Amino acid sequence: MASAISPLIHRQFQGTLTGCDQIAHNFSRYKVHGFRVETRLPDDHVAYLHDNPGFPILNSGQRPTVVQMIRLASRKRLDGTDFFNGFCRKIGVRDQLAIMTHFDQDFFSFTTLRDRPFSEDEYALMRIVEPHIKAAWSRVRAITLALPDCLSVVLTPACRLENPNDSVRLVLRAYFPDWPGDDSLPRLLAAWSKQSVANLRTKDAPLRALAVESVRGRLLVRIFPGTDGAKHRLLFVETPAEPDFLRLRMDGLTNRECEVLHWLAQGKRNGEIATIIGAAPRTVDKHVEHLRRKFKVESRGAVSAAARARLDSR
Repeated sequence: MASAISPLIHRQFQGTLTGCDQIAHNFSRYKVHGFRVETRLPDDHVAYLHDNPGFPILNSGQRPTVVQMIRLASRKRLDGTDFFNGFCRKIGVRDQLAIMTHFDQDFFSFTTLRDRPFSEDEYALMRIVEPHIKAAWSRVRAITLALPDCLSVVLTPACRLENPNDSVRLVLRAYFPDWPGDDSLPRLLAAWSKQSVANLRTKDAPLRALAVESVRGRLLVRIFPGTDGAKHRLLFVETPAEPDFLRLRMDGLTNRECEVLHWLAQGKRNGEIATIIGAAPRTVDKHVEHLRRKFKVESRGAVSAAARARLDSR
């Protein structure tokens, strides 16, 4: 549905970015269903959602069906948010217009952003479109994939972890070797969280992400501030490191086999790999067959898993 509607909305509203996403009402889960963009999105764009001016309305329990960014906050206030400076400004956006279709646990947002304010007529048009978007989404919602485990955790008033799931524990172990594995925060994360909570009381102190590097990749941590006594929530945005398959040359792989292995790990089919590396499809077939034999696996999908496991064991 997203791929069918996005181009139409994109053309009608001349958007810089048009897309749809699915968000839990408590903001613990976030799933992108598709974006159509005229410029490259920041790699960490999810990390800047915490102070979108529409979220306080949703936190209050209201369920608006159409929202416009400049109707929710003054230009001065918008210019001071992380959402604007970390996301909108980077892609040249000055306004956002969105349809929100609400369900019991989450809502589906169909949004378009551009470099100038939307008009009253465009706002009215979006309200006309909203029932049709809702009907379409209701038909396909039952067959969409379930939201994946979210790297999100609630903080207690003492800045301790509240029932972190296994995914959060895995990330904490990978990026914070000093973490003891209990409900306490790693020292670096605890200091940053307490400082961020303190900054919430100062309007002129913007919230900043905590960036941590490890062999697993790069982790950005954001804090979603609770309102009216609500608990704070941490959001983890991870960019996995690309494995260096060339290191497997010492295991008897050729340079070409390492190159094919890289693209296999990206989910490319043999024909696509042939086009990328400028080789004949049958040549790539032979490379994949050699890789299967060298890693002693039966399928091409198991090749990259075996290669990653060998790298991880070093």
